[in-house]
Amino acid sequence: MKLFKNLASSLLIVLAMSSAALASGHYLEGWEYQSFNSKIQLYENGDAIITETIVANFSNEAHRGLERSIPSEYPDRTVDINLLSATNENGDPYDTETFTENGHYYVQMIRPDNKPTNTIQVFILKYKATGIINFFDKQDELFWNVNGTEHPVPTNIASAIVQLPENLEDRKGLNATCYTGSYGSEAQNCEYLEEAISFSTTEPLAAYEGLTIVLGIPKGIITGPSEYEEFMRILKNNYGFGFPIIAFIIMFSLWFRHGRDEKTFRDTIMPHYRPPKGMLPTETGTIIDERLNPRDITATIIDYAVKGYIQIDELEKKDYKLTLKKPLPKLKKFESLILRKIFPTNEKGISSKLSELKNKFHTQIPLIEKAIMTQLVKEDIFPKNPKYIRRKYAIMAGIPAALIFYTADGWPVHLIFGILFSALIIFLFGQIMPRKTKKGTEIYYVLKGLYEYIDTAEKDRLEFQEKNGILFEKLLPYAIAFGLTKKWSKAFADIIKIPPVWYHGYGPGFNMNDFSRRLDKATTKLTNNITSSPGSRGGGAWSGGSGFGGGFSGGGFGGGGGRGL
Repeated sequence: MKLFKNLASSLLIVLAMSSAALASGHYLEGWEYQSFNSKIQLYENGDAIITETIVANFSNEAHRGLERSIPSEYPDRTVDINLLSATNENGDPYDTETFTENGHYYVQMIRPDNKPTNTIQVFILKYKATGIINFFDKQDELFWNVNGTEHPVPTNIASAIVQLPENLEDRKGLNATCYTGSYGSEAQNCEYLEEAISFSTTEPLAAYEGLTIVLGIPKGIITGPSEYEEFMRILKNNYGFGFPIIAFIIMFSLWFRHGRDEKTFRDTIMPHYRPPKGMLPTETGTIIDERLNPRDITATIIDYAVKGYIQIDELEKKDYKLTLKKPLPKLKKFESLILRKIFPTNEKGISSKLSELKNKFHTQIPLIEKAIMTQLVKEDIFPKNPKYIRRKYAIMAGIPAALIFYTADGWPVHLIFGILFSALIIFLFGQIMPRKTKKGTEIYYVLKGLYEYIDTAEKDRLEFQEKNGILFEKLLPYAIAFGLTKKWSKAFADIIKIPPVWYHGYGPGFNMNDFSRRLDKATTKLTNNITSSPGSRGGGAWSGGSGFGGGFSGGGFGGGGGRGL
């Protein structure tokens, strides 16, 4: 009868543990740890040799070995863990395999015959751990999760013994406490023996419960690593942060050799009152920043309005009508792609409302961009299409970024950061890699001079120029391409009294300030409409501080879990 009661009692305990684990949604296995003992040998430099003697009872579930996982990545540091040996109680080695994943260091210990067994197996795991001591002002501290809270099986007893360096004179100078239970528990079903510096549980641990110890050590016992040793350890554990430096050096070298504009005698910006001969507004805007902007397309439309081909009428309800006053002349390909979309038949009197271009013109933009870049390469402004160069480096940056996105689960933070930041550096350098030829560089400086003139136009000089060449209208398309429409128009507020013949505003009267506002609004509306399109897990659980007063089961370094293999 007594035997039956004992069996029933044991069964109830097992069921209770199983129910608790199942209720929490944890995966369970059918074997158990008879004991889990850890010997922690500390050295003056803060390193530790840890020997775990694990007795696994596989009677109810056969296994060919054991996997042990130990956290190595923490919010403030990386702990170095290196396997020294894995043997049975007779010193016979297990077949081992180690790897790092999800911030954990894994050791798989497998019987040499690779056959599952239902017997009790002893695993003596010995490894070196670096960086597990916390250094505080008044004392140093070992905050260590002995067995971890990630085991899918119960543990009958867990214990730990700490061996300090020989320079400790009085053990009464030590502070110690311990915690038991699942992660975050503050239960203390454990005891500490001062003379032996040992800890042990006083009650069995259920699946996913562990023992955590905290030992306060007087200052001077552990000196810690030298500055050089610490630097090298940090460098080794955070090598990913060095990738951006390497990427920057490589990309800067590539830019210095292949990305700078060709040298020319013209290397200063002088004011210019007119664009280079034959250079169209859309081309000038593209040369300035080596890319096609929507306002560059708008500049072509206004250019042909100024030349007398297009009439712009402001309508009610914030709309505009574009009318072809006479057939368009022979056009460059990019001009044809712009204007023939608005006036497909090229007949006098044909018109389009600006609202009708919305969500229809955007398909032309890639064709226009290709055409103008091809034209500028043909004219020896660029040696290669700037867009293709940027695209090449964008692809080069995208490959490692995609690698991170699809495969980086469990990678160290420093490696993820290093690769992503390197990809960003490649991408950003790719934006400035396009270059101009010698001819293109000379034209660029002329255009910058024209830009400066439009941007800083002086009234007296404008009056003289306006009287002798209708300066305002001739340079207006270039001001639009440079993004200076409003500034250029307002500069003529007190000079021009008669509205341009190609623009009819809605409402009576005319003054240049009002026209400036209306023109800026019209070009913005035009730009917007031609470009519009439809529908446009962590590592360790370190507490971040001392285990005294803020400790809990599962806190500190170490811990992790294990499973049967």
